[in-house]
Amino acid sequence: MKILAKAPTRIGLIGGGTDVDPFAAKYGGKVLSLAITLYHRVTLVPRQDRRVLIENLNEVREFDDFSTKLPAYGEDKNFDLVYAILNYFRNKLTTGFNLYDRFDGSGSSGLGSSGSAGVAIIGAFNHWLNLKMSQREIALRAWEMEVKELGWIQGKQDQLMAAFGGVNLLTFGPGEGFAVNAIKLPEKTKKNLRSWMLMCFTGGSRHSSQLQKELEKGMSEEEKIQALLALKNAVDEAKKALKKEDWQKLGHLLDEAWENKKKSNPLATNERIDYLYKVAKEQGALGGKIMGAGGEGHMFFLCPPEKQKLVIGALEAEGSKFINFELDEKGLDVKEQEFTTNYHPVVVRESFIPRKNWAVFLDRDGTINKEIHLLHRIEDFEFIPGAIEAIKKLNQAEIPVIIYHNASVVARGLCDEYQVQKIHQYMKQKLEDEGARVDAILYCPHHPTAFNLDYISDCSWRKPDSGMIKTAAAMFGLDLKKSYVIGDNARDILMGQKEKSFSILVRTGHGGKDTLYEAKPDFVAKDLLDAVRFLLKREKLS
Repeated sequence: MKILAKAPTRIGLIGGGTDVDPFAAKYGGKVLSLAITLYHRVTLVPRQDRRVLIENLNEVREFDDFSTKLPAYGEDKNFDLVYAILNYFRNKLTTGFNLYDRFDGSGSSGLGSSGSAGVAIIGAFNHWLNLKMSQREIALRAWEMEVKELGWIQGKQDQLMAAFGGVNLLTFGPGEGFAVNAIKLPEKTKKNLRSWMLMCFTGGSRHSSQLQKELEKGMSEEEKIQALLALKNAVDEAKKALKKEDWQKLGHLLDEAWENKKKSNPLATNERIDYLYKVAKEQGALGGKIMGAGGEGHMFFLCPPEKQKLVIGALEAEGSKFINFELDEKGLDVKEQEFTTNYHPVVVRESFIPRKNWAVFLDRDGTINKEIHLLHRIEDFEFIPGAIEAIKKLNQAEIPVIIYHNASVVARGLCDEYQVQKIHQYMKQKLEDEGARVDAILYCPHHPTAFNLDYISDCSWRKPDSGMIKTAAAMFGLDLKKSYVIGDNARDILMGQKEKSFSILVRTGHGGKDTLYEAKPDFVAKDLLDAVRFLLKREKLS
């Protein structure tokens, strides 16, 4: 079972910055904001042990126990928010877990992405632990993690939009109160609004809290207070223009708001941002802004559809990348999902009917072919000398030959199952060319800490578990206690021993030196050919 949670980011049309204290607490803040379909996507996979694996935007951290003391905030900055949330939930945990956080966008600056990540992660834990937190509670908890736990300077806009989604008029204070007022727009209006919107990524990234500190510092200066009040006062006009589809008026309000944003916090812009804004307006954009606290990152423009090609061309020529998105209607979305790809492929030779009630189970990599770490390319497949002859001898003795192997290359995202099957086909053809054959092939494409989330599973087919050979025994009527398991590492030996099969370790490949498990084989052979000669003699078939 895995829990999937996603939370949208946002475009704050007008009023951003007025949600930050002390301004919001003293004067009251107001923001007109739109949730968009650039999501933080979180997958939480409960484990049966106490271990913890966290993958956050392609970086991985692992801990032996969920009770392990996490690094102090600031020591591992890219994981601070995750650690803060884990510290909050720690005393409610009874098992370990894998947690994966991925972002749809090419860059996060200005979209409220930390709020989106926090809401998605808390939403996933809320579902797993059955805490029954409301959208409002999840948003507030995510905000508290950033502001009260980590000391970041943030308003509540990002977390509220991530939790609620849609188009909203958000109000803050005076005092600590806040409200989310949904704006219900007809589908036609939403479609028209989207047709006027452009967003580009200018490059770079920064922590918005640093820029928000400058905003907070200036909240005692009269000129900056007046700029924030002007931003707040423009929100109601912008809402009216939006509902009336008065795009010219809305564009004019955005243009004015951009000037007030720069007055409220001069660090929101720089020479490059000002230049890009000027270029966009010259090509037909009515108004726009740098997203979030500013400095760099994403820029948004309201632009007539017929002018957009000119704006896009001009800004792309300056190195900007335009971002495709839609309006999000739902906000935080959490669901539970079984591992739909937790199936196990079995390739059986046509017309295969076992002539014996036992079989020889052969590991592939390091036993039949030369060991290549995470083999996933046909050109890297090379038979170990004597392996084809060994399989041929088994065929001649009418002993069923069944190949099994872990194929975590699929789960790790190195290739798909089609590529694994192409390698099998190549192997089978080479064997047939030499008058040899295999009767069945079983493989497990899963891994408990997969990169490909569809293949996350610590399933019973993965060696050293014995699911593969037990399945083959059930399919073909085989007695595992009479069968042989031959492989080059301890996983193979343990797998055979679980079913009381006769286990043979070959000194090719890992040669039993993988060190992951301790296992004592029933026999040690130089290679596969040596192993087959031994078992044929033992079975009095030579």
